[in-house]
Amino acid sequence: MVPFVYLFSTYGLTFSTDVEPVPGWFSISFGLCYFMNRMLDEIDGKQARRTGNSSALGMLFDHGCDAFTVGMVMMCMCRIVNMGDSVYTMAVILGANCIFHFCTLEGYYLGGVFLGKFNAITDLSVLVIGICIYVGCFGNEQFTDTLITQGTFFSSQPDLCLNNILVIISYSI
Repeated sequence: MVPFVYLFSTYGLTFSTDVEPVPGWFSISFGLCYFMNRMLDEIDGKQARRTGNSSALGMLFDHGCDAFTVGMVMMCMCRIVNMGDSVYTMAVILGANCIFHFCTLEGYYLGGVFLGKFNAITDLSVLVIGICIYVGCFGNEQFTDTLITQGTFFSSQPDLCLNNILVIISYSI
C-alpha cells in the first residue's frame, strides 16, 4: 500500500502520459515490494494451515486484503508503463480484479483453485515483477512507441503499441 500512496501522491492522480514519468528507482522498488508481498501472502496461509491456526475469518481477511492489493498493483503498473487515460487502463484494472474474484469463487464453490500449467495468478505476477525491473533499467518510454501504425492491416485499426500487447497477453493467460 505504501508504494501506491507514494506513487499517486507524488506523481499525480492521473494515468495520463503528459505528466512526469515514474523514475526507474521506484519501478525496481515497487517490483521488489510486490515480490515480497506475494511471497509473504503465500507463506502465511501455508503456515496457518500447517499449524492448525487457519480459520474462515482469517481467510476472509486475507482475501479482502488481496482484493485491495490486486487493484492497487494494477493501477501502479498502468502508471509505471504509461498506459494513459484510456480504455486499456480500465481493461487491465478490471480484468485483474475479475481474475482474482473468479479464482476466489472457484475456491469457494469447488473446494479449491485448480490451476493449469499457465495461470493468471502466478504468471501475471512474474510478468509484473519483470516489467518493473525492465522499466527500472531501461525506462518506460518504449511502452508508448507505435509498433504498427493505423490502417496497416485494415482501415479502422488503431495504432498498436507495447501497452496494447501487454493487455492482450494478460487477457490470454
